Amino acid sequence: MISSEEASHYESDMDEEEIIDRLKYEGGGKNKEIVEEYEELKEKWGELPASKDGSQYELRIDEIIEEGRELVREIIYDDVYDRLENDLENYLWEMGIISKEQGGYITMSKEQWTNLPNWVDFNWGDFTDDQARDMELEQLSPYENVDSVYLDNGDIYYIIQIDW
Repeated sequence: MISSEEASHYESDMDEEEIIDRLKYEGGGKNKEIVEEYEELKEKWGELPASKDGSQYELRIDEIIEEGRELVREIIYDDVYDRLENDLENYLWEMGIISKEQGGYITMSKEQWTNLPNWVDFNWGDFTDDQARDMELEQLSPYENVDSVYLDNGDIYYIIQIDW
C-alpha cells in the first residue's frame, strides 16, 4: 500500500519530460522503445510547417506519455517496495521518521514519535523482548547503585545493581 501510494504521488508530480527522462535512464527494452518513439514523433511534429495539422502526432504523444506514466509508476513502486523490504532503516531515516546518531544508533525525538505516520506500527514491548533475546549480559560490578546503560564507541556496557 505504501509503495503504491508513493508511486502514485511521485508520478503525478512529474511532467512529460520527467516521465521520458525516467524511462530513458531506467533502460528496459519497452522503456527504450517508448522513448525512441516519443523523440521521433516530437522531432517530426516540430518539423511540420505551421499550416499543417499535427493533431495525429499530438494524440500519439499523449498516448505514449500515459503509457510511460504507467511504466514509471511501476518502476517507483518496485523501488519503494524493495527499500521497505530490504533497507527499511535508511528509508525511515530519509523520510525523517527516525534519526541516526554518530555510530549509526537509531533515535527518535519526541516530535518524531508523535508524528509517526499511521502506517508505522511500533510496539516498544515487542522491541525490548526481541532485543533482550539477542543480548549477552555479563555481571559487572555495581557503581553507586546505578542501573543504566552507557554507550562508548559502539560497545554496550550494562551496570547492574546486585542485591546481596
